Amino acid sequence: MQFESVTMLDFPPFKDFSLNLPEGLTVIAGTNGVGKSRLLAFLSQQRPTSRHNINWPGVSLRGNLADGKVINFDVNRALSATVISSLRPYDHRYQAETAVVDQTNFSNVGRVFKNWFVHMDHFEMRGWIEDPNSASNFNLCKQIFSLLDPTYRFLEVNRNFEVLLETPAGPLPYDRTSSGFQSAYLLLFGIVFGIDFYSQGQQSAEEFEGCILIDEIDVHLHPAWQNRILGLIQEIVPRAQIIATTHSPHIIQGLSEHQLVVLETNTKGVPHIKEISPRPSAYGFQGWSIEEILRDVMGIEDTLSQERQRIEQAFNDALDSDDLAAAQAPYEQLMTMLHPTNPLRRVYDMQYRAMGGVSV
Repeated sequence: MQFESVTMLDFPPFKDFSLNLPEGLTVIAGTNGVGKSRLLAFLSQQRPTSRHNINWPGVSLRGNLADGKVINFDVNRALSATVISSLRPYDHRYQAETAVVDQTNFSNVGRVFKNWFVHMDHFEMRGWIEDPNSASNFNLCKQIFSLLDPTYRFLEVNRNFEVLLETPAGPLPYDRTSSGFQSAYLLLFGIVFGIDFYSQGQQSAEEFEGCILIDEIDVHLHPAWQNRILGLIQEIVPRAQIIATTHSPHIIQGLSEHQLVVLETNTKGVPHIKEISPRPSAYGFQGWSIEEILRDVMGIEDTLSQERQRIEQAFNDALDSDDLAAAQAPYEQLMTMLHPTNPLRRVYDMQYRAMGGVSV
């Protein structure tokens, strides 16, 4: 099951809004408050109970409803530390002692995921895994430890039921890695675990044809990881539909034109789809710089700091009035504050010397 289109006649802040959702990847961008999260919330509430109920008011679906599910992540992704005191039977591998799975939100499945992972490791060593697709999902989760950062890899589950990783600093329990590291990885783990949980081990991640909703996919991710995260998700679930929101130009930089939807509001505060101008080429946004994406896609007119704008204005005013004394202070400030390789350093220096000034 995947979403083909959505029409929201009156779902604040949306009114008379429609959007086609292609197969594969759709990323939704826009300022805070424009309705990105509300759009995902609307989609996450659409849960069919019958394969014959193909359409709801406002939503059109594609695919077999019996084959797909919606796996939803909000922005509060956390892989909470948990203690496993004893091993449980195979049928209880989805049940942690102190947590249950919220089937509408996989952002906080940390406790249940760790319980599942530790038990699957135990069952694998003894040859007790009954479902080959579940075994495939478990092995994929072991590989995920190295996907975002090749310097990390799964080592073992020790006697205390800690998931140990090989790291540049030596063996380290996963629970003791940084919260940002855990949050970033939970997105990948949560997708695979969600598929295994929904199907009770009968479907592998590579066969999943449902929909994955991810609010603010760039949360906690370093720009280097932002550039890679969508490609990794598509590698893990190649048949899935992925609908994500973002504030990151690094996420947008890897997209084709048809994969991006930018929302903006009209004078009445009602969201609509922004027309990007100039339009990208066949390469999408992959040839655009971060500054060009910030300006032409995200609507940020000036990417410079206010302090730099103030100093540049003072220097240009001094140039216009041919006032060498007034130009000296902002010139020296610009030569100090600009990046060492910025070509404007040479321009400002030439302009200052043309007035009779001496280079610093």
